Amino acid sequence: MEFARHLANELIEGGRFDLAYSARLQIDHGQSHAIQYLLDGIDVPIVPLVVNVFAPPLPTFKRCEEVARALRDAVASYPADTRVVVIASGGLSHRLPWPDWRDPHGEDEDFMVQAWLDGRENWSDYDVRRRQIIRAADAAITPEFDDRILDLFASGKASELAEFTTQQIEDEAGNGAQELRTWLMMAAMLDYVPGERLAYEAIPEWLTGMGVTILDPAGTPSATT
Repeated sequence: MEFARHLANELIEGGRFDLAYSARLQIDHGQSHAIQYLLDGIDVPIVPLVVNVFAPPLPTFKRCEEVARALRDAVASYPADTRVVVIASGGLSHRLPWPDWRDPHGEDEDFMVQAWLDGRENWSDYDVRRRQIIRAADAAITPEFDDRILDLFASGKASELAEFTTQQIEDEAGNGAQELRTWLMMAAMLDYVPGERLAYEAIPEWLTGMGVTILDPAGTPSATT
């Protein structure tokens, strides 16, 4: 679509970032749940932005912030009068049985890596055992960490996330919390306006600390939009 091409071209032609653009992107629950629950019945174009929060080496939090600021500039330069909503998906603290794909240990980790590498076209062949491995994992949720992150968003200080390192997140909140890169990017695109914390719940059955926060530049008098 025209808007997606504009974003990619602005970042690439501006010499700032070399984004990949896909005409056949396969999305997962990270995008589909947001579409299903937040956009149900709303007919709007969607531009999925995929950030590597999963397969090492991961982009730094600082680099993700820089990409988000470039995207903000690209949105602002779009010639049409367009309203844009930025949705970031991903859990707070959680640790999933995802091995480092470069160095798996044991049969389960070997299987999980094989599923990621070869399961795109035949996911059903891997799904039963994959779910068994995930369900057998123990929950490792850190509500204190999650509260601290949600407080940063509520107070307009989410930019502090850009100073986190991959190892720090791993140690404090688990490998799944690397998904906070998307939260950071959303906040950066909205110029770090203070947000409203809507909900938080530690859900052991999902192995994840789940939270929701809204940042609304239109409702923040001091924000630039």
